[in-house]
Amino acid sequence: MIETTRRDGAPSDDTRPDKSAGTADPLAGFARVDPSQAGVDADGLVAFLEAQADAGLDVHSFVMLRHGAVLAEGWAAPYLPTNRQLLYSLSKTFTSAAAGIAVSEGLFGYDDLLVDHFPDLADGASEKARTITVRNALSMATGHTTDQYPMGGPLTRASLRGLFVPGPDGEPGVTFAYNQLATYSVARIVEQTSGLPLLDFLNDRLFSTLGITEAGWGRDDEGLALGFSGLHLRTGSIASFFQLLADGGVRDGVRLLPEEWIAEHRRKQVETAGEGNPDWSQGYGWQCWIARHGYRGDGAYGQYGIILPEHDVVIAMTGEQDDMQRLLDLVWQHVLPAIDREGSADADRRLVDWLGGWWIDPLSGDAPGSASGDDGMGGRLDIDGDSLTWTDRDGVVNQSPLGVDESWTLDTWTWPTGSLDVALSAAATGDGATVVRVMVTSTPHSFTWTLRPGEPTGFAWRFAPLHGAGPQQLALA
Repeated sequence: MIETTRRDGAPSDDTRPDKSAGTADPLAGFARVDPSQAGVDADGLVAFLEAQADAGLDVHSFVMLRHGAVLAEGWAAPYLPTNRQLLYSLSKTFTSAAAGIAVSEGLFGYDDLLVDHFPDLADGASEKARTITVRNALSMATGHTTDQYPMGGPLTRASLRGLFVPGPDGEPGVTFAYNQLATYSVARIVEQTSGLPLLDFLNDRLFSTLGITEAGWGRDDEGLALGFSGLHLRTGSIASFFQLLADGGVRDGVRLLPEEWIAEHRRKQVETAGEGNPDWSQGYGWQCWIARHGYRGDGAYGQYGIILPEHDVVIAMTGEQDDMQRLLDLVWQHVLPAIDREGSADADRRLVDWLGGWWIDPLSGDAPGSASGDDGMGGRLDIDGDSLTWTDRDGVVNQSPLGVDESWTLDTWTWPTGSLDVALSAAATGDGATVVRVMVTSTPHSFTWTLRPGEPTGFAWRFAPLHGAGPQQLALA
């Protein structure tokens, strides 16, 4: 079943099956209140949403809670509450929580040496490398001064040898470097000591209780969860998890995350003054950033879980932009002053109206006719009016209807390795080109195809993915 998204953000056919796995609403157990009831001026939230749109920051979703109640939630069409989206490095905070649970169960300790968990990879390890602990890995303080994993390169458990040889040139426990292999090592230790894949471990101990049923995790070249990236969740699930952190690891009177980990993960463990941007230079905890206001987990291109403890506020956002500091600046400029500022019923309605009409502009122009050509990646495109057939370089065929007349059409592309949820819009331009815009709604990313008679097809990501070059490399099993 296919949906076409209208201007008001609502799908025209509500019977489309949820192909993003899991049907439970992760926020179903939370009260919903008007912002003014929670002591928040909704006009400040509208000002933030308008400012990010004016700045071209393309936030895809926004959820805000105060005192444990949801006061604002919205998705920019064609994004839906049921979309699970690639979180990139926001995944790290979840991996850290898994480590905290594992330690509380006695599976390993924070002061364990990494070499003791990977003795087969530690031959020739430097003296400093032999002192790196799990605690150091959680705080990105392995002593290295650069990331030891080239993003996008081959990744297997054997890659962890890069932590040991030649070893760190700084001091473990003191020197900070954002290091993907540090988080990857923690993920592997959780799996090795529990005997479970990382996602299964979190599903059993945490996600099932929180009502998170849709989680998926991108994998390395051996089929292991990346840990440092790759987790796919709904925005509501991000909000639910970060509310759990704000509540000290307790939900409905039951402790789900250990007290020791809660206290340590949000405490500044290492200085990060060399990071440059003000909200990245306040220090680092256990797989989360200390900020000018509160602390957060975040992921590339604008995936956020933000906690403001002094205001009892949680914010979850997803998006597609490359100026993450600018987005935080706008939160501090507009949202922060709105907290404990008198609101009104009129302001509450203005926020509801804004969120109800929130969408990402589809293409405008004439409906496309017939066009064919290469796909810019070694495959082929065939367009016939409002229908697209894409045959990739491996011969896999995906057929989709196209949104025309300023609309989006939702579909799911599949490969033997997994699937992607997508939204498509198409138009013919006055200069003879046919343009197709694709929002890959299970990731932060979007791209365009531009076909001109007699010319190679233009293929361009708005912001290139960190994992893989083509859409099919983003598919999730």
